[in-house]
Amino acid sequence: MLKMGLFGILMSTLTIYFLLFFASWIVFKISFYVFNWVICPILFLKNILLNIYSIKRWKEKDIKGNHIAVVLCNNYYPERFMVYIFKIYLLLKYFKNRGWPFAVYSKVSKEKFREIVKNKKATILYVFGHGVKHGVKISKKEVFYYCDLRKFPKKKFIAQLHCNPLGGKSLVDYLSTNGFVSNGELSFFQLNKFIKNVVKGKVHGPP
Repeated sequence: MLKMGLFGILMSTLTIYFLLFFASWIVFKISFYVFNWVICPILFLKNILLNIYSIKRWKEKDIKGNHIAVVLCNNYYPERFMVYIFKIYLLLKYFKNRGWPFAVYSKVSKEKFREIVKNKKATILYVFGHGVKHGVKISKKEVFYYCDLRKFPKKKFIAQLHCNPLGGKSLVDYLSTNGFVSNGELSFFQLNKFIKNVVKGKVHGPP
């Protein structure tokens, strides 16, 4: 009887701990989605609207000479909003004011991404999205792995502007000796600091 009583107490305690853990996990997940998909769009509405306008204005062009390719890989909502909160419009305005040719690709497939990187005239790459160090999400379930591009033309500069956990080789490792890759997660403050340094002329020259 004593053993059964202790067993019952143990099982009750474990059940309570499990329920508390499960409840905490549910609260965390709800908070995460509310922050990302409700609070962030409200807080960064200015950035989102300016980015949508700027990207639409300067979207993909047929550029013959050397140019900067700005690629937005996660072309699905609501995750696209997590890219639009950054000050991409400042980059585009800076390139325009400097007279540097650039093209913005707001929707890419694996084939299109491969075509962009393969283009010898795209001497500078900016890759926005969600990913890992050795790849970037192209769609909600697809990841394009950078090792597939290791024999492509070298670039003057590559900005790998997505999170880079899990190790492996980055696109910079494969195709350039000059670039920007975060060590693990890429925070809002890190990315916007990088953009500020670009528009101050501290990062790279013309394409």
